[in-house]
Formats: sequence, C-alpha cells, structure tokens
Amino acid sequence: MKYKEDLVVKDLMKHIEQTYKTHYTTESGLQALDMWTALGSFGTSCRDAAIKYLFRFGKKNGSQKEDLLKAMHFIMYMYQYEFLKDSKPTVAKPEVKPTPKAKAVKPEASNGLNLSEPFKHNMQEMANEAQRLGLE
Repeated sequence: MKYKEDLVVKDLMKHIEQTYKTHYTTESGLQALDMWTALGSFGTSCRDAAIKYLFRFGKKNGSQKEDLLKAMHFIMYMYQYEFLKDSKPTVAKPEVKPTPKAKAVKPEASNGLNLSEPFKHNMQEMANEAQRLGLE
C-alpha cells in the first residue's frame, strides 16, 4: 500500500492481541468494557478513552506509539459499536464469587500497602450489582 497502512494495521493487531493477555479483569473475566456496555455508555466511554490517548500523545517519553495504538483500538471499538450493529458488545455472565469487604486505605497511610485490593473489590461489587440488576 502506498502509505503502508497494512503495516499500521499489523502493528495495531499485535497491540490488540497483547491487550487480551494483560487487560484488567475481575476473576470472572469482567472488564471495564463490559461495565460500560451494562451501563449503556460503551460508545461514549470508548470515544472519551480515544480522546484521552490522543491528548496524551507526545507528552510522555517513549509512549507515543502506544498512545496512538490505544487511541486506534478505542476508535475500532467505536466503529464496531456504530456500524456493526449486529455485533454490539454484550456482557458475558460473570461467575460471581462472594468476596470479603476490603479495608478502606487512606492515601496518606498507603506507604507499602497494596492499593489494588480495594479496586478489585470495587470491580467485584460492580459485577455483583450488574448481575443483580440483570445487566449481564
């Protein structure tokens, strides 16, 4: 291709494949995209994420390529949402396991503590609520 679009698409596909190995998910496989779908904000949330990465482009050393790939990935989600109507995202039924309440951590007291535990708990709470409301 004249402008090497095929190479861009190849890089984008490589990026997308890697994200499925590293995305933030609950133990049941629920991702933020699933919650955006359940909440009815998939299209606008993807648009906003793409804008964020475009704004960030060139402002962090070494992440310019990744910022553009992330923006393009979210634009692909938008394209799928807007133009591939038969393949609108659906929320997979998560296997919801009860989790113990996470302790609140004050930011100033967070030295050496794992702050990801409260986040994981909040994601599980959102998954439980989505299931309770029938948004799965």
